[in-house]
Amino acid sequence: MNWHAEAHFAVTIAGGSIGGLCAGVALRGIGADVHIYERVTGPMETRGAGIVVQGDLVNLLRQHHAPDLPMTTLRATFPDDRYHMGAAVSDVEQQGGQVIVTLNGERKVTSDLLLAADGANSALRHRFVPDAAPNYAGYVAWRGTLDESDTPPHLLAFFDDAFTFSEARSGGHILAYFIPGEGADVRPGRRQLNWCGMCVRMRLNLRAPSSTKTESAITPLFPRVWCHQMPSAN
Repeated sequence: MNWHAEAHFAVTIAGGSIGGLCAGVALRGIGADVHIYERVTGPMETRGAGIVVQGDLVNLLRQHHAPDLPMTTLRATFPDDRYHMGAAVSDVEQQGGQVIVTLNGERKVTSDLLLAADGANSALRHRFVPDAAPNYAGYVAWRGTLDESDTPPHLLAFFDDAFTFSEARSGGHILAYFIPGEGADVRPGRRQLNWCGMCVRMRLNLRAPSSTKTESAITPLFPRVWCHQMPSAN
């Protein structure tokens, strides 16, 4: 038993997606008393896209005796009675060495540490750093996926167990790597090859991402070879 367990060190985590779950699993592993509060009441639909299973995540799962999958097994590894859905942190106050959070404007929870993992548009970050706001940097991303079963053997051999990053002489860059397939499946043959090309574009008015008009507006921004090699972008 370490000091976290002996002192009943309590941790409140706001946000129950991948970041919050990773932190929760790791903190429980050192003996902390952890509770996760997730504002969403049902299945989460915005956990990100193109998330690769890196070695650090695999090691975390193995260390805590979970299978090598991301979201599903992270959630299964964390106790149900400590994962609270439909619970949004609506207020925070510091009292001495402890932090008190209010959930849904009603219930109060006291802990030794509050960890904000409530997403890219974090309400807690805005509370503590009100001037921090998303700022468009002028990039356009063109992303697609290819089922591993449809990947030519020479491409499979090249991209397997690798995270590739390539810069284009005409500007921009492209990433390509394997991600879990349907149902977070990471078994060989069931994954997807994820690619994402990025190019600088300061002003681009796009209202219908899936339209032919949008594709015709985006493709001229990317090197011609990219457009030729990726005719089935989605």
